[in-house]
Amino acid sequence: MCALPTMSTTSITSRGADTFDRSSPFTTFLLKVASRCNIKCDYCYMYEHSDQSWRSQPHLMSEATREWIARRLSEYAESVALEHALVIFHGGEPLLAGPRNLARFAEQIRHAQSSTHVDFSLQTNGTLLDDDALDVFEAAGIGVSLSIDGPARAQNLHRLTARGESTFAQAEAALHRLARRPRVFTGVIAVIDPSVPPSEILEFFSRTDIPVLDLLLPDANYTHPPTGRALAPDLYRDWLICAFDLWFDKYADMPLRTFDALLAAVAGSPSATDAFGLGDVSLLGIETDGSYHDLDVLKITKQGQTALGAHVTTTSIAEIASSPKLTAHRKLLKLDGVAPTCRSCSVVEVCGGGSVPHRYSAEGFTNPTVYCHEMLSLINHVKGRLLNTMASEKQLRQARGHADRIDLDAFASAAAAPELVQGFLKEWHAQAGTELRGMAASLAADVHLAETTRQAAAVLVNCADRVLGRVATRPSVVLWTRVARGACAGTPLRNLDGKPINFDPAYVECIAQMLTEPASSPIRLHRNDPWLRLPFTEPIVFVDDEAAASGRDLARQALMLIDRYDPALASEIGLLSPEVQFVRDLSAHPDKVVSFSDDVVPGALYVGIGHLDGAIDMYDLAESLIHEHRHQKLYLLGRHVELVTADRPLVSSPWREELRPPSGLLHAVWVFVELRRFWLYLQREAPAPVRSRMQPLIHTTDQRLAQAWTTLAGVDLTPAGRRLVEVLRQRAAA
Repeated sequence: MCALPTMSTTSITSRGADTFDRSSPFTTFLLKVASRCNIKCDYCYMYEHSDQSWRSQPHLMSEATREWIARRLSEYAESVALEHALVIFHGGEPLLAGPRNLARFAEQIRHAQSSTHVDFSLQTNGTLLDDDALDVFEAAGIGVSLSIDGPARAQNLHRLTARGESTFAQAEAALHRLARRPRVFTGVIAVIDPSVPPSEILEFFSRTDIPVLDLLLPDANYTHPPTGRALAPDLYRDWLICAFDLWFDKYADMPLRTFDALLAAVAGSPSATDAFGLGDVSLLGIETDGSYHDLDVLKITKQGQTALGAHVTTTSIAEIASSPKLTAHRKLLKLDGVAPTCRSCSVVEVCGGGSVPHRYSAEGFTNPTVYCHEMLSLINHVKGRLLNTMASEKQLRQARGHADRIDLDAFASAAAAPELVQGFLKEWHAQAGTELRGMAASLAADVHLAETTRQAAAVLVNCADRVLGRVATRPSVVLWTRVARGACAGTPLRNLDGKPINFDPAYVECIAQMLTEPASSPIRLHRNDPWLRLPFTEPIVFVDDEAAASGRDLARQALMLIDRYDPALASEIGLLSPEVQFVRDLSAHPDKVVSFSDDVVPGALYVGIGHLDGAIDMYDLAESLIHEHRHQKLYLLGRHVELVTADRPLVSSPWREELRPPSGLLHAVWVFVELRRFWLYLQREAPAPVRSRMQPLIHTTDQRLAQAWTTLAGVDLTPAGRRLVEVLRQRAAA
């Protein structure tokens, strides 16, 4: 079954123009470009249930019908001022219509629109999906969602050819092809069979970068009850609860629409699926012959249930919006349209009566979903898990905010902090090493990757914990793992331009080489590693090799100066901030030297080495290195101690023209208290020309710190945050 992705019953809104109907406009259009399929899934709602109207449909949608559809979509979008629409090419198996024909159809629809943006996707069983087809879809801007039930054992239970042969090899190959095409891949749909444990399903899908996974209950209702439940009443309930717990505890980074939607509904937010929550009809189907149809999963109820009795050649979409069947469907999605027993149910606002096709009986739709027992149990279980988690997190936040949890006085001083810092790093090494080993194991098992990549990944898998943890916290490796995690979660990390940073499995080869480097290697100056630079685009540019050569000499002098000022601080920089990159900011004033750091790349310092008058001196560069390192050290503390209760409202900062969150002001104070101490040192020890520059800096900083203390006294800090401010005030006065 190429099941329809369960999607929101309320969708993208129009610009508010008058419509033919008071309901929300259609925003999703399901076009049955093919009415036949090349495989035979025994649970398919289109071929294996009550409605057999597919037998009289043309095998493929004709060119004339496509032209009418493009025209009708354009008319409708204009009439309701639709800003955004989604067109899904569906079947049967839509690839039977041919990839290039689908691309032409998409262009035909786009060309007919005047102002509406149209996204395109298709749902496929994957058996006909090859790289040539994906090239076509990528060029045409057509997303692809795959129907695959999981590992071979799950796939072979129901998704076979007409001859009873397995389709797993083709579907799995399609899955891996799509994983290499993040611009095309839109998700996976899997139908649950409770005879396959949730652990096997989630473990299988966790091995591949999937934008989103939908786990669907088999389509059933009161005339066709769920298979196997008569003998085991808790069969599906137990499976769902087990699956949720496993996902919640182990695979929460995997975007799983079914459970994400349930959590949203339980929390009171709009659901992203019509399986939970109330809503409106936003989808219109059009069959291969051009006839209008309601939600196609309703074919599991009775013959003709989806047919709306009109055709694209005779009726506009705006007219069909007021069809009696659609009006009746809309009512079922309102509170007064659910079954009487549902209206008094404690979870009706979450469940919404369940999926409409699953409510059907010979008497109609005024029933709870046939999966009521499962939904009620699962929702109450999820509520309990959510409440327990919130309570645990509250306790954790309270503990993280305790002023006596960490010796903040010691942490603020490089000389007193080594034991604390080493403890933090040991914990971080263990966590990061475990994550990196898991990623490496997935890469080592991916037969579609280059052999050198798989071998390098295997080296990481077998590496000692101590060595792997040290490498896992290298700045570039941290960014690489975060990009991988974001890609899996469907929340990609983005660069300064707002574009997603693409995951590159082959970088594991560079990581494997890092294992051979000495544990106490010196600070790495402007190392040519793209993963230190990917988040930053213009106006930030990285200097060329010639400038970098002089920058390295200057940086060595600056680091020696820091060592003379405070050997403990110099050692701490080497430990926590081992990567230095030389940059220029094209948007900054020419006589201003820019430096920055970012917790996205923890442990990397980005510093400028020149301005209008040429290169800066070692005193300026030492100041920049101390400044950005202090930010990195406070980021480390923030992973263990909560300092700010509420990072709003924004407050004024003496060092910035724009308002900043309280945490930003706390960062500034943390940095400038240390810089003031450095400037006092230079005022005593540096040559006369440098000493003369220090007094104005110290005087201005004293004034700004006085303003900052006053502002921080009025913001919502935790007890630990208050204690840290007091520690910094004392250090500034010492």
